Amino acid sequence: MTRNTLPALKIGLATAALALGIAGSSTARAQTAEAAAAPTAAPTASPDGAQATQPAPAQLNQPPYYQPTPGDPQAYPQQQPYPQQQPYPQQQPYPQQQPYPQQAYPQPYQQQPYYGQQPYPQQPVYVAPPYAPRRSLGYTDRFRPQFGLGLRVSGLYAGSELTAYGSEGFGLEFLLRVHPRVTLEALIQYQNVSSSDYYAPVYYYDRYDLPILGGARIHLGNPFWVFSPYVVGAAGATYSRLSFDPSLPPDGRWFFEAQGGVGFEIRLGRHFLLNADLRAFGRFRNESTTDVFVQDTLGNYYRALGNSGGILFNFGFAGLF
Repeated sequence: MTRNTLPALKIGLATAALALGIAGSSTARAQTAEAAAAPTAAPTASPDGAQATQPAPAQLNQPPYYQPTPGDPQAYPQQQPYPQQQPYPQQQPYPQQQPYPQQAYPQPYQQQPYYGQQPYPQQPVYVAPPYAPRRSLGYTDRFRPQFGLGLRVSGLYAGSELTAYGSEGFGLEFLLRVHPRVTLEALIQYQNVSSSDYYAPVYYYDRYDLPILGGARIHLGNPFWVFSPYVVGAAGATYSRLSFDPSLPPDGRWFFEAQGGVGFEIRLGRHFLLNADLRAFGRFRNESTTDVFVQDTLGNYYRALGNSGGILFNFGFAGLF
């Protein structure tokens, strides 16, 4: 056992003795109070009238009570004082850091003049132009004039002073595209009709026409569309020859012809196209004293080759170069 544990042991023993003393004193006081509070039993009378004497209560064996004096060091041991804690030593301040010495940088490098070979000239850099996708059908966006050659078939219905008739024909056309919206045309056609009609002014009617015309087509909308509508106008000369009696020589005349209408082109690539148009036409000539007249059964006279007009439909195919 160390020296520090002896005071603690003494304190424990004194505390236990004090608790036992307090418990004994409390028990004695409780018993005394009960004895005082209990009533005194009256003496009972004997049968013969004499008063009986009751036995005295038994005395309890109580342990002796020890009351320590206030100055008893055994009962109240004094606790040793705690040793006084030494103060913490004060921390010394950190030494102040010295500033870093400023480094002296060298002076910038001075480029020395070069007296040797002259520098090479910079070569030009070629940049390819952006690729423009070409159209699968129709023309590209870059235009150039084109010459074309085409064939056409036609059908017409016309009426003259003498009679009305229908005719078929074919022709050859020359095309020159001078602008994305303008195409020039020159054409020569052959048209023929041969019929026999009992109810017409003449029974036999055999006629052919040979138009030689020049004109222009003006394209509408986007000129690079595959389907390109246009308006057309043409004018020229037409030679006509008529025979209404096999026994007589035929009559031939020159006419001035004018045409106008609308149509469309379907462009099959850059070099081929289909076209169709519907035109109105008129054929005119000056009258003369040498004209041939025909007399009907009623005595009316009609000029055999007079002015006429009608409707003409053309369908053609052309190639461009």
